[in-house]
Amino acid sequence: MLADIRETPQTREFRELIFDLYGFTPEAQEHIRRNSRIVVNEADPVKAGYWYADKRIVYLTSFGHEAAVHELSHVWWHDLRLKDRTLREELVRDLVRVSDMDPQEEPKNAPAIKFSLEYVYGIPERGWKGMLANAHYNDGPMPQNVHHLTPEDFEDRVNDWEIYAGFSSWTMGRFRDGPRHLPEFMWRYFEPQFKGIIKAVPYYEGGHF
Repeated sequence: MLADIRETPQTREFRELIFDLYGFTPEAQEHIRRNSRIVVNEADPVKAGYWYADKRIVYLTSFGHEAAVHELSHVWWHDLRLKDRTLREELVRDLVRVSDMDPQEEPKNAPAIKFSLEYVYGIPERGWKGMLANAHYNDGPMPQNVHHLTPEDFEDRVNDWEIYAGFSSWTMGRFRDGPRHLPEFMWRYFEPQFKGIIKAVPYYEGGHF
């Protein structure tokens, strides 16, 4: 399937549009251009996006903005997480830290708290255990204690790459303000990729999905 689909001037132009609209930093733009190709297959009946790390391909089934930001964020995080194990572990621990916050005491952070709770503990009514039991994209065993994650948890259970890309597309790069802003201690993970200022109306405010 992938062998028959090529990056085209149209898909490269779309990538540049996403970079511009959602405030990708110059460093992130250059890294993503240099380390990936982007293809769009609108004939694919499954509307989604994928990052094929082994082939360095961002595969999209539409020109949707949310999916593009999500998958391009995978490209950026992929090499960072491989180079810096501490960084990816700190991201996960700070995710848990957000989930521990009280929305009554932190009403401005209530959306981020709710989102983090779902990532940490899953959505039981939908049969999903969350990102701490999703390292192999199937619900495995939860860590025994989310506040004391072990090396085994990080190796076999925690899906840090989807946590990062998930936050990226949840905020659409607008992580400092707006209805989906993140607590300030989370900003350091996203500042290298996003300027934090966007030109588009994000999908969660009625903009292009």
